[in-house]
Amino acid sequence: MASWRWLTVVVVMAAGWMPAAAAAQTASGSDKALATRIEGRLKDSPTLKRDHITVAVAGGVVTLTGRVGTAVQSARAAALSKVTGVSRVDNKLKIDPALARSP
Repeated sequence: MASWRWLTVVVVMAAGWMPAAAAAQTASGSDKALATRIEGRLKDSPTLKRDHITVAVAGGVVTLTGRVGTAVQSARAAALSKVTGVSRVDNKLKIDPALARSP
């Protein structure tokens, strides 16, 4: 009889873990979709398409890294990153005046 109790506990615990695992996979998929969408928006921007900006998304929080030529470009990249599903944008872009150029 004790082995049945143990099995019941294992089944209940497994059932409790399944939704969390599924939620983690969904969040990961959502994060990837957000990153892809933001990367596309940055590449479509005439002032940013030639810059090398890395987009990372974790739990709906976007982190931008890389270098741009001006503070205006940095602000533009952050603005383009604020899409539905994003809770926060951490703009860690470095300003490198040597990269500044006309649009």
